[in-house]
Amino acid sequence: MKKNNLWLGILAITLIFGITVVGCDNGSTDGHTGGGFSYTEEENTITITRYTGAGGRVTIPAQINGKPVTGIGDYAFKYHTSLTNITIPDSVSTIGKQAFANCLNLTGVTIPNRVISIGEWAFFYCNNLASITIPDSVISIGWGAFAHCHSLASVTIRNNVTSIGREAFSGCTGLTGITIYFLV
Repeated sequence: MKKNNLWLGILAITLIFGITVVGCDNGSTDGHTGGGFSYTEEENTITITRYTGAGGRVTIPAQINGKPVTGIGDYAFKYHTSLTNITIPDSVSTIGKQAFANCLNLTGVTIPNRVISIGEWAFFYCNNLASITIPDSVISIGWGAFAHCHSLASVTIRNNVTSIGREAFSGCTGLTGITIYFLV
């Protein structure tokens, strides 16, 4: 009987750890790794799928292997609490779902004037992000994109945004002003 209980215990632990490992996967199909980034290549473009570097101030490269970095994939930087500042190159046109979610110490981000869409929950719970400027190129801000950024005090949205998802700025308790520019 004791032997059966031991095997059941080992099986239970194996199942628990197996589920945990599966739960940590961000779902990406990383094709390549280098310079602290995992990425996929499609035709002549690169999408960053995961960040594996140390954190701090990070600059995403404009090119990898001579190909432009055009996207930041879903969950790519999620939970990187050591990330403090991110510079996104002008070559990037999309920021994926939860790309920077839960980057608790992120204080600054530069979104270039080529980004067209900011995905759902992209900057969710970036507690120390104080301000954000959405450039002219952005057309769509996803559902909950900046939700629960408690230090976010000011937001500037330029004139080409046609869609702002529900709860885009919900829970931003420090928000004192949103400036929205419209063409007349």
